[in-house]
Amino acid sequence: MPEKLLKPVQLPTGAPLIAVQRAWSRLARFSNQSRMYAMVLERAGLSIDHSSLPLLEYLQEFGPTRMTVAADALGLDLSTLSRQVTVLKDRGLLVQILDPLDNRARILRPTARGKRVLAKIDQASLDVLGDTLQHWSEEDLHTLVTMLNRLSVDGERNLSAHLSTQAGTAKKARIKRLPQAETRQ
Repeated sequence: MPEKLLKPVQLPTGAPLIAVQRAWSRLARFSNQSRMYAMVLERAGLSIDHSSLPLLEYLQEFGPTRMTVAADALGLDLSTLSRQVTVLKDRGLLVQILDPLDNRARILRPTARGKRVLAKIDQASLDVLGDTLQHWSEEDLHTLVTMLNRLSVDGERNLSAHLSTQAGTAKKARIKRLPQAETRQ
């Protein structure tokens, strides 16, 4: 059965945020589809489960990182991240090393093989994106990059502020539950 092609989202008068939300949702659904990952991995000539790739990409971008920091940055709990680390270690794509500042903690970093796999995936992803955007003008591409970067920065700022507020609220709730003698210390 042929796939139903999506029509462009029309910007309704007086409701620009609704149109942005709909377009964003469609982009998220499209870009997170297993078929999209499968197409990129096929172009890269790789047979790998894509669910662990965000961790490898994060480490490539930000460098060696503690597991707790990576889990927080990726919005994952430690048990989920631990399973992903095991998969990547078993494939020789990631190593865990002792944190020189705290021998109880481990630092994650991609191996040379992990970096080569990421390079193949990056190139395949660029090929797919190039196919998708081949009819766009350079000006349109520049505008897209500018707006996506702006959306990312503002989204990260908003999420960070929300998480800070949540942390402050949780701390206040813990303080309220403490007996009076403990709160004076």
